[in-house]
Amino acid sequence: MDDSTIRLRVLGSLELDTGGEWNRVHGRRKGALLARLVAAHGRTVPTAKLVREVWSVGVSRRSLAALQSTLSLLRRILEPDRAPRARPRVLVTTPSGYALRLPDPSVDVWHFERLVLDSGRHRDRPGQLDRLEQALALWDGPAYAEFAGQAWAGAETERLDELYRQAVEYHAEALIAAGDLTGAIVGLTTHTDDHPLREDAWRLLALALYRAGRQGDALSALRRGRGALRDQLGVDPGPALRQLETDILAQDRRLMTAGRHPEAPLVTGQQPGAPFVGREHELGRLHAAAQQVGTATSPAVAVLTGDAGIGKTALAARLAGELADRGWRSATGRCPDPAAGAPAGWAVTELVRDLAARVPPDQRTRARMAPVLDERVDLPFPLRQAVAGYLRGLATDAPLLLVVDDAHAADPATRSLLTDLPGLLDGAPVLLLVLYRPGELTGGLGALAGHVTERVTLRGLSRPAVTGLVEAVRGAAPDPAQAVAVADRTGGNPLYVRELARAVDPGTDLPDGLRDVLRPRVAALSPTARQLVERAAVAGGDVDVAVLGAALGVDEDTTVAAVEEAMAVGILAEAGGTRPRFAHQIVRDAVLADLSSVRRARLRAVLAHHSRVAGDRLVGVATMG
Repeated sequence: MDDSTIRLRVLGSLELDTGGEWNRVHGRRKGALLARLVAAHGRTVPTAKLVREVWSVGVSRRSLAALQSTLSLLRRILEPDRAPRARPRVLVTTPSGYALRLPDPSVDVWHFERLVLDSGRHRDRPGQLDRLEQALALWDGPAYAEFAGQAWAGAETERLDELYRQAVEYHAEALIAAGDLTGAIVGLTTHTDDHPLREDAWRLLALALYRAGRQGDALSALRRGRGALRDQLGVDPGPALRQLETDILAQDRRLMTAGRHPEAPLVTGQQPGAPFVGREHELGRLHAAAQQVGTATSPAVAVLTGDAGIGKTALAARLAGELADRGWRSATGRCPDPAAGAPAGWAVTELVRDLAARVPPDQRTRARMAPVLDERVDLPFPLRQAVAGYLRGLATDAPLLLVVDDAHAADPATRSLLTDLPGLLDGAPVLLLVLYRPGELTGGLGALAGHVTERVTLRGLSRPAVTGLVEAVRGAAPDPAQAVAVADRTGGNPLYVRELARAVDPGTDLPDGLRDVLRPRVAALSPTARQLVERAAVAGGDVDVAVLGAALGVDEDTTVAAVEEAMAVGILAEAGGTRPRFAHQIVRDAVLADLSSVRRARLRAVLAHHSRVAGDRLVGVATMG
């Protein structure tokens, strides 16, 4: 049986078609296992994870036997004609677990996601309306509905529900551009009733009503949207809605032109509504690097560095979106944390599979790259040549942007390919953009240095940019004093700014979302480094390393190693001499918030004692709690 004859549905109920007729998958475990593999979208699910999530038990001889038995049953259903000892082609075994290998169109949710995401990236492409209608026709209800009680299904269902809501809005936008205002108004009226907090839905509804000659109804729609936001969230509409209301009142002629409204926050390559401020200069430098590639038809390497949360991934996505409008192709591979147990070379596999799904390689090339696509090997040189040959072929049709995110976590297989790529792609219009944290491009990636044509370091946003980001998040200009407080506490880190902007009092509050972001970074430190950071938080300001070491009860070398560990992950920073400080005040606030008042009091006493002995002065001993 050809893989293309197999079809799977999980939008609504789980159903399988292997011979021209849809049938339910009988057996609770079989259905849950198949659905869990579908949710991984072709990626490997580790064996232990499958056992825990489908059987809700730990790994044991009995649970592994149950898993193997269920896998065998599923394989017989999916490939009834497979010879007894033939290797499975659909439900495959990988070194770390199991994966489902099917073309995207064979699985309704994969096909839906591909259609919607492509539509979001290329909004003005011919045939857009047809693709979106095809995507919406696939939606037969929430995904994985019959597995709603299982933990793995919850987050995936929520993500796909959000993607469906975006698809409805993309479709309405395409209807407006095509002149079908009645269709857009009908769909958006229902959509805003069901989801009254979606600002872009209100924007599109008001725009459609205005173009239909219903100016009063358009203003009424904007008032309803404002009322919903104020009643349920206590906030005013964002800049796009406010600008649209102004333009409608002024009867701005641009509102009647085809395509998107010039103020619409629907930016290709970026999540709808996501603010982009303060990075125009850095974006311009990356565009210059891309321009050189396009002119010289030779590969180039650009590196983008910055602390966690500083906006590297967002900037790379913005660049990819804008280059797509100029005819470029792009793909991203992320280097997972080594502790995640991902297969070797996962970033390369992710990147190549993304491209292969959009531009399928010929049969010979696909066979040569099969180990990459199936996560089976460690990328020996002949395989790296095969991957480079495929990429070179793609670049003959259109310039290629390859983004490698979190390169500081790259495994040896990924590092090998990255260091070889510039030579293997010589003469091809390719820009390799490598994202990593400062000081962490080590372990073999240093060999890339000779190929780098552009280095961009992202630092904290300026105060004006912080003010603009807070306004974009809150939908209203912040009080100047509050904007200053946000900038000072966050150091301009965009991730921290966005979280703090949602607080009632950004000068003192510590939102739960921000604590959830910061807590894992501190928890990942070694016990010694974590205890040192706690003492530094209580000490406040700049405190001498010797005092911290004495309060910790360890020698000087151990103290310095703990300080350097905290600096490497952006928790502490150098302040000159032997007095480290917190990289961001908000990080110190989060550490203090996790200490009980009794523990803070004890640490204050210990620090005060060792400070007196050392003749040091604690700049700002914490008194909170």
